Amino acid sequence: MSGNGTGLEAVFEGPGLLVLRVLRSKDQGEAHTLRVPEPLAPKRWIHVAVVHHCGKRGLGLGSHSECYVYFDGQVVAHQELKYPRQAGQLDTCLVGTSSQAL
Repeated sequence: MSGNGTGLEAVFEGPGLLVLRVLRSKDQGEAHTLRVPEPLAPKRWIHVAVVHHCGKRGLGLGSHSECYVYFDGQVVAHQELKYPRQAGQLDTCLVGTSSQAL
């Protein structure tokens, strides 16, 4: 996250539900959200990977920004998700809490 509150966050909401949010300054605080429908099992190690592709303007179909979430190598969520606009430095990294806790 940057000092002006833009960036990407991945947080847990509820029992093992992963939520990704893109916070963009031009949206004046509006978050674009991807909610993973499959909850994480309690007391079990799992490999979580997030892949966020930036779309290319003017290329037609397939040019939108997309986000994929993998649990142990299997896709569990996929959707178009706007890419964060970063003009400044990323100066905050939170683990285990959301930016709303600041």
